Amino acid sequence: MKVAIIGTWHVHTEEYTRAILENPKAEAVAVWDSDAARGKAFADKMGLPFTADLDSILNDADIDSIVLCSATCDHPALLQKAAAAKKNIFTEKVFTIGVEDAEKAAEAVRASGKVFTISYPHRTFPTLRAAKAMLDSGKLGRVTYARVRNVHNGSSADWLPPHFYDKAQCGGGAMIDLGAHPMYTLYWLLGAPKTPPRLRRSRTAASRTTPSRSSSLKTARSAFPKPASSPSATRTRSKSAARTAR
Repeated sequence: MKVAIIGTWHVHTEEYTRAILENPKAEAVAVWDSDAARGKAFADKMGLPFTADLDSILNDADIDSIVLCSATCDHPALLQKAAAAKKNIFTEKVFTIGVEDAEKAAEAVRASGKVFTISYPHRTFPTLRAAKAMLDSGKLGRVTYARVRNVHNGSSADWLPPHFYDKAQCGGGAMIDLGAHPMYTLYWLLGAPKTPPRLRRSRTAASRTTPSRSSSLKTARSAFPKPASSPSATRTRSKSAARTAR
């Protein structure tokens, strides 16, 4: 399998690229980024060729897959282009910022007939898979409440890149980034919500005082949806908590 890296904006780009490089069944063959300087610097670091010509990747029949790590705001166009080029797609979450864009991109992916995967890593965690099996078995009876907390110290320790605080590129703060993990986890465990989530917002002292962080983006949020199976659920996420917390 020959894979191209489309976008180097995301903090996990290197992790995915190294996974490809270490996989004997896969070959990373090219890097593209809308920011040529950023993309070339990443390609050089990984020992891969960089191209500023996206179409040269999409039109290359030998490249059958792409890993999408661009800014979230660029996902709709890039997803539709990759799908039209009949590429297998692995994309970082979130899928898109807006619902209309998500529907268009999803339709393009379905029409392509190719393999699509979005980064939902928590569904692979042994502990959560065991919880899912327990819930599905009925051994827990009727679940009336569930809480998922997902945090790291990306803001307080200042290791997230500045563009992760750019609302135009990200679409939001902690809820849309880390919050995606508790959302899909709870939907997976309990079913889609019957009512829209209620949000509780907070901002840390660090996020108010560090120049690289936009004051318009929250670094911690909680949501309270009511899943289809009727239990209550809480999703909590923070970019300012200790990384070891769960």
